[in-house]
Amino acid sequence: MTKQELKDFCENSPLIAHHAKFERKWLLSRGIDPNIIDDTMLLAYLYDERMPLDLESLVLRFEIDKPFKEEYGLDVSKIEGERLRIRNTKDARNTKVLRDILKVKLTKEELYVYEKVLMPATRTLALIENRGVCINRQAVEQLQVELNNKILELDIDRLPEVLELEKMIGVKFNINSYLHRGVLIYDLLGYTPLPFSQAQTEGGDPSTQAKVLRQLLLQRKTETLEKLLKFTSYTGYKESYEGLISFCDGCGRPHWDTIDGIDYIFTNLHIGGTSTGRIRSDHPNMQNTPSRDGAWTRKVFTSRYPKGLIVECDYDQIELKILAGLSGDDKLIDDFLSGKDPHIEMAKVAFNVPNIKESDSKYADYRFLGKTLNYAVPFGRGAAGVAFDTGRTIPEAQVWLKRYWKEHSKLRKWLDNVPQEGIVYSPTGMKRHCDTWTQGKNFPIQNSALIVLLIAMNQVIDQAIRLHCPIDLCIHDSIRFDLEDETKLLPTIKEFKEYVEFKPGELYSWLPIPLTVTFKAGRTWADANKIKLTS
Repeated sequence: MTKQELKDFCENSPLIAHHAKFERKWLLSRGIDPNIIDDTMLLAYLYDERMPLDLESLVLRFEIDKPFKEEYGLDVSKIEGERLRIRNTKDARNTKVLRDILKVKLTKEELYVYEKVLMPATRTLALIENRGVCINRQAVEQLQVELNNKILELDIDRLPEVLELEKMIGVKFNINSYLHRGVLIYDLLGYTPLPFSQAQTEGGDPSTQAKVLRQLLLQRKTETLEKLLKFTSYTGYKESYEGLISFCDGCGRPHWDTIDGIDYIFTNLHIGGTSTGRIRSDHPNMQNTPSRDGAWTRKVFTSRYPKGLIVECDYDQIELKILAGLSGDDKLIDDFLSGKDPHIEMAKVAFNVPNIKESDSKYADYRFLGKTLNYAVPFGRGAAGVAFDTGRTIPEAQVWLKRYWKEHSKLRKWLDNVPQEGIVYSPTGMKRHCDTWTQGKNFPIQNSALIVLLIAMNQVIDQAIRLHCPIDLCIHDSIRFDLEDETKLLPTIKEFKEYVEFKPGELYSWLPIPLTVTFKAGRTWADANKIKLTS
């Protein structure tokens, strides 16, 4: 079969695949857009996400056929000639039979989300994966030097408490040693161990992890502890980029222009495989790219085009909006519809402060505490967890929680009705087998957010390519584009808005709140700034 014959066959014949995204990725990279109508791996995931999803396991599970390896006693990689033809024939036959078995097991709602969202998403994710993410190897090398210099500037070996510790133990201080760090922090610096399970090791000893050090600094600031925290952050960033750079492909892909000094990372994106069911990234995991305090290190990610921009589209508080819609919580819904900041509104209630102005010196603190309550409490954090997250006492947190639930009685009622275990359904039509109450209440929220993201990407993917601003990554609740020509920024994102924003009830009938997005753009991922659009 010639390449043209293969193209004609794949694009004009209805095909069934096991792991359609993988098959699409291979064919799309060769200029073939296959007409794959069913994916047995996705069907199996929808039926029961707990099952092993490889073809061999599913064939055994549903007693369709004997495993080929068992029958021939060979590694698949060693099969060739007639045996290879027989194996491929068996795989094709088994995939067809498996499709027929699984499809009738799904509900009408599951079939709808499968056909309208998940199957199109196999093409969308394949296109994104093939696109690759640009990373400047030279910039990574410079970043590593910068981080090394920052670590050296900390001069931890010369801190008085470190020198004192070395006299006590008679050996050189090892900053990576849990025992050395523990003695330094809790004995010599005199910090009081935090009375929370999150601040302890599995053995019950006081933890020295970064999240604990941040809370200890709220107790009392010392130069030594601040430097220990910075050291932990800098070494973490170094390790993250050392891992990423090992996945670089300096050649790019044959049908793309390669710019000198720019390399590509080709991550794999998967639907499912996480406790929440959100999109998972691996080889490498781009979800672990440093963010928040470490977002400045993202300067190594840049556009592949000489006059290009990185454009990021982020859904504004999507999980909190979905939570408000699912629960019918009047206060949250009103805050969003009236344009109020729900985190400031929550802070007003928690602290019994009727007016909080942006000019107030404590505005940022109030908003942080309000945001912590809005996201921590509904998702399962109790008083101890909130106290740990905010650096406050448990009695203070208990007061906040009492006021929180008084303000959000409908939300409390909805959460109380979520099953503590068993099958939990999302309004999208998908289900999950949950072992805990936390999983049960998280799934409808997270899954609804996933489907929003997939629908948006499915709708915008071809337009983005046409406008020379293709999607090159999706991470958490954001979609990232690589714009070829910076002069086309405003008209491009104005057009994108039509595909990625949803009016009340337009996507989910139960959601009375608009799902809006914020666009950011910059030369690198680190310096992307918000774009203000005029109507």
